[in-house]
Amino acid sequence: MWSKYFYIGYARKALRDEAGAGAAFLKAKTAAEEQVKRSPDVEKPHIQLAKVLAFLGERDAALAEAQRAAELLPESKDAFGGPEVMEGVAQVYAILGEKDRAIEVLNGLLSRPSAMTVEILKVNPVWDPLRDDPEFQNLLTKYGGKA
Repeated sequence: MWSKYFYIGYARKALRDEAGAGAAFLKAKTAAEEQVKRSPDVEKPHIQLAKVLAFLGERDAALAEAQRAAELLPESKDAFGGPEVMEGVAQVYAILGEKDRAIEVLNGLLSRPSAMTVEILKVNPVWDPLRDDPEFQNLLTKYGGKA
């Protein structure tokens, strides 16, 4: 249920329906919190909760959940899942307006094997908060393309 309400919230936010987005994100938060309770030592529910909390403006809680996810599945432990978690961490930073931190994580993901690509950065709207940042533009150029 988390993904259903998360994406409804995301779409409503894109449509500038803040009330609708907030209601959907609150439902997503409840679903993610239930997942965390059921699986407290699994990274995915933590990063999902972190994203929802970030969209709800719950900065400290979002950062704590993102950190917890990264601790549960570091890249040194899982070369496939670890980078996925770090992509989620970068998304949380971007949502919260932590541009420098998001770009730092993205630079790391692009510099080593991961699913992150310049093309994804160009088209995924989650990275929109970074688009006007010169360092983000430099990152796109450095790893293969112009914005």
